[in-house]
Amino acid sequence: MLAVAPLPNSRCPLVYTLAYNKALSSPPPHPPLVRLHFLTGSSLALVADLGVQVCHPEELLAARSRDFSWGVDVCIDCSGAAPAMECAVNLLRAGGKLLVFGVAAPHARMSISPYEIYKKELTILGVMVNPFSFNKSIGFLEAMGDKYLNFDKLGVRVYQLNQYEEAMQELRNRNISKAVFQVSA
Repeated sequence: MLAVAPLPNSRCPLVYTLAYNKALSSPPPHPPLVRLHFLTGSSLALVADLGVQVCHPEELLAARSRDFSWGVDVCIDCSGAAPAMECAVNLLRAGGKLLVFGVAAPHARMSISPYEIYKKELTILGVMVNPFSFNKSIGFLEAMGDKYLNFDKLGVRVYQLNQYEEAMQELRNRNISKAVFQVSA
């Protein structure tokens, strides 16, 4: 699960990785040992090298309990784990959005307060994604090529993760339509 949270005294986001594992109740391993494994299987990147802060969800909930104005604007769930989504709802600030891309088991249930949804004006958006369609999608993208997917023509600019402030400013100034963050080792 990925949550985007503001830095203290800043409007620019800082990326947190929330780790959830049904089998383990202990925190995730030390950040240098946490790796991102890309779909090709050929590229591994240390999360610490990417500038991503890795922490246990309990650390974020503790930050929330110390300062109720603290919260995240967007949580993206790719796990499909109901406890992870419950945690995400608790981390959202007023006006926050929970985006659910993970494919949950049909019998999975989560408990959230309708009052919290109302009070915080939360948006919960689910997307029906077929987890086995990725390779087919890549084939379509390759077939479209530069003729239809030219980043310059589409107003898309690629940034390194540490350039997020510049990217956000370009978006605010409407110089670009979308910022893409390149994650590489």
